[in-house]
Order: sequence, then C-alpha cells, then structure tokens
Amino acid sequence: EIARLGMRYIVGDMTRVLPVPAQFDYITSISVLEHVPAADVPQIVNKCYSLLKPAGVVSFVIDMRDHYVDFDQSISDHNFLRYSDRAWNMFFNSTLHHQNRLRFTDYLQVIKEARFEIVNYSLWEAPLNGTKIHPSFREKYDDTTLAVTTLCVTARRTRGV
Repeated sequence: EIARLGMRYIVGDMTRVLPVPAQFDYITSISVLEHVPAADVPQIVNKCYSLLKPAGVVSFVIDMRDHYVDFDQSISDHNFLRYSDRAWNMFFNSTLHHQNRLRFTDYLQVIKEARFEIVNYSLWEAPLNGTKIHPSFREKYDDTTLAVTTLCVTARRTRGV
C-alpha cells in the first residue's frame, strides 16, 4: 500500500481538487496531458509548479500518437495530423477521448514558461512514412518534430517563489 510509503494517489481535476498551498516532493502524470484541451495545458502545468516544494520534481509522460491507432491498425501514429483543426474537432475528436495534437516542442515550451527547469527529456518517434500532414502542421513543425510520438520529461521547480 502506497500510504505506508508516505505517498498519496489523487485522481481528479487537480485545479479544483487539490488545496493550495500543498507541498509535494514529486508529481507524476502518465498519458494524461495529451487528453487535456491545448488551452488548458498551461493551467495544469502551472498548478503542478505551485503544488511542488522548492526543488520538487515533476515527471510527464505524454503519448502524442493518434490514439485511434490502438483500434485501427490501418492508420499511422501520425494519422490525426492529416486533418485541419476544424475537421478534427468536428468529426473525429470525441469529448470522451479528447486528443489535443500538441507536439513535444509545445509541451516543453509550456513547461519552461511555468518556470520549471527541465532536467531531462527523451523522445520516441515513428517514421512519417509518407503520412499526409495538414499544411497547418507543416507550417509550424519540421518532420523531426512531427515524427515524435512520445515525450518523457522530468523537470524541477526552481528554488524561489
């Protein structure tokens, strides 16, 4: 039982459920941020910052694949990047299984803007293999960025406020 280790497992909307100021040494999030609407990601990351003790650590594992690949082997990990935002949100992006389509550079920027010091990160990628990519993604990201399917990042709260 994790309680014997001095740990707590908390599920819920952390912006509403958790008291402020809470003082945690470590926060982890595994395959969650990709399901948060893009506009809300900074709020979540900033909340993590405010919940950590100075020098506390946060760990995010972010699965940036098209999650429909788990059910449809005929599509690629990058399939959802072929659609405009309008088409994606209108026809494919379910409110029950939201996928925000942010890329790893977006997440790293949000983490830095929250005043975290990025300690380490690693990337997993899958080849694009000719997957059609919508021009809105092509304008913003290079092929290397588009190919990344998973980001694992560890960051530390800076020692001050």
